Amino acid sequence: MTGLLPFLVLLLGTCVWALLPFVPAVRELLRPTDAVPLGMVGRDSGDITYFATGFRAFLERHPILSSGSDPANVTGTLADGAPYARVATPGLWTQLPRGEHEEITAVVVLDGRMAVPPSQVFAAEVYARQPMLGGVGTTYRAVLCDDVCHLLSRSVVLRWIHARRALCVGRGSTLYNRASSDDRITLSSDVRFDRLGAPIIEVAGDGSRPSPPTPTRTPYEPPSTMTRVLGEGAAVPFYRVEGDFVLPEATVLRGNVVVRGTAVVQRGARLEGSLKAHRDVRVEAGGEVTDALVSRRDVTVEEWGVVGGPLVAERDCALGRWSRVGDVGSPTTIACRRLTLSAGCRVHGRVSTRGGGTTGVRRPAATAPASR
Repeated sequence: MTGLLPFLVLLLGTCVWALLPFVPAVRELLRPTDAVPLGMVGRDSGDITYFATGFRAFLERHPILSSGSDPANVTGTLADGAPYARVATPGLWTQLPRGEHEEITAVVVLDGRMAVPPSQVFAAEVYARQPMLGGVGTTYRAVLCDDVCHLLSRSVVLRWIHARRALCVGRGSTLYNRASSDDRITLSSDVRFDRLGAPIIEVAGDGSRPSPPTPTRTPYEPPSTMTRVLGEGAAVPFYRVEGDFVLPEATVLRGNVVVRGTAVVQRGARLEGSLKAHRDVRVEAGGEVTDALVSRRDVTVEEWGVVGGPLVAERDCALGRWSRVGDVGSPTTIACRRLTLSAGCRVHGRVSTRGGGTTGVRRPAATAPASR
C-alpha cells in the first residue's frame, strides 16, 4: 500500500494537468456567455479609411498637390519622379501623361468643378478638392474627394475610394476593396462591392415605399424546451434551445437566445436581445432583433426587418427591401461571406465581405484586375 500511494498521487496530478485546458469549456457549458452582443470594432489598422488617411498625409507632404492656391492647369513631377497634374479646366485632359495602354499615369488633382471624361483609366490616385462627377465606364485606382462624389454607371474603383460628403455609385459599378464616406453611401442597382463604411449605407429605392408594418405585439412565454441559464453579468435573461427556435408572429420576447438548430423570427415578432444560431436564421417581414444576430450558416432578413446590433454570418447574408441594420447614432457591423442588398435597405456602420456583395440580384464574385 505504501508503494501504491505515490503512484496514485502522480496519476491524480497527471489527470488534473491533462484536464486544465478543458476548464474554460466546462465553465462555458455551466455558465454560458456566448450570447452576449458583439461590440463595435475599434478604429485600428483595420479602419476602412486607413488608405485614404495615408494618402491625405501624402498630399500634406507635397504642398504642390494640396495647396489652396488659385486653380490652374499645371503638370510636373514630384521629388520621386512621379508625374502629377492639377486640372482646373477640361482642356487639360488631352495633355495628361499616359502609358502604353492610354491610361493616365499622373496623380490627378481636380481643382475645379468638372466632369471626368468617359472611359478613362487612372493608373494613379485622383484627388478632388470640389464636388466630383465621374465619367461613364471610367476606371480609378483610388479616389479621395473633399466634397460630394458621383460615380456614374459602370465605374470601377480598384483599391479604395473615400468622400467627405455623400458618395453616390451608379448602376453596374464595381468597388473593389474599400469604399467609405463621412456622410453616406448611396448604391444603385447591380453594384458590386467588398467593404463599405459610412454613417448611412443605402440602396436606392425603386420608387415605391409603402408604410412599414406596425404590429400589435403580445408577450411570448418561453416553453419548457427553452432552458433558462444565467450569464455572467447578464442584464437580461439567457435562453438555450437544443433544437430549432421559432418566435411566433407578432410576439415579443426579452432575452438573449442561443439556438443549436435553425432560428426564425416570424412576421412582426420582436426579440429584445441577441440571437445566435448554429444553423440558418431568418427574420421575416417586419421582424426585429434589437441586438446582435449571429449565425454559423446563412442569414435572411426580409422586407422591413430590423437588426439593431452586429450581424455576423459564416456563410451568406441577404437583406430584403426597406430592411435596416443598426441605426442613426448606433453604428454597427455586417460581416459575412457574400452579401445581397435589396432596394431601399439601409445599413449604419460598416460592411465587410469575404466573397463580395451586390445590390439587387446576386451575381458571381469578380476577381479584381491587377493595378497598373
